[in-house]
Amino acid sequence: VSTANSYSDLTDEGDLYIAGSTGVAKVNINESFGDVQVIKMAVPYIEADGKMIYPDSSGVFNVSAATKRVTIYGFVYTYSLMNPKVTYYLDGFDKEAKTVNRTDLEPVEYTNLRGKTYNFVMKLDDSMGNGHNEMSVTIVKQKAFYETFLFYAFLAIVFGLLLYEIIVLVVSKK
Repeated sequence: VSTANSYSDLTDEGDLYIAGSTGVAKVNINESFGDVQVIKMAVPYIEADGKMIYPDSSGVFNVSAATKRVTIYGFVYTYSLMNPKVTYYLDGFDKEAKTVNRTDLEPVEYTNLRGKTYNFVMKLDDSMGNGHNEMSVTIVKQKAFYETFLFYAFLAIVFGLLLYEIIVLVVSKK
């Protein structure tokens, strides 16, 4: 929504800059402005139990095993008047994707994630269903001790020994 008493500017290339209530919007009046493929998306950081986590040099977010709550901050940078649909999900955790308008996009919280590798996927679609843009980031939550193979092997051995002792006790009683 343009603001009262605002100043708009039109360049020779056809770029119209409009001062709005949420910032400045840019529209090229000579071209189609419905292309979501040129819109940038990013997850610059995530929050793990209130602590900011930034990606490593390969773009992977590493989260400790003790983390209970992960908040993912996804952003869609558009300087146009379009309000594309944003679909997001955490691959490996979410059963269904959630779709919202870009203006309604908020940080997403997940609690009690198991230790493994997840991909957070964001997709953009224009309102007419013509364009498509997608990005994903990798989040690695370290496994807690009780999620490792060694822990399950230890439990199996303890259970086997316990079962063996019960069988020996029952047989010796008879």
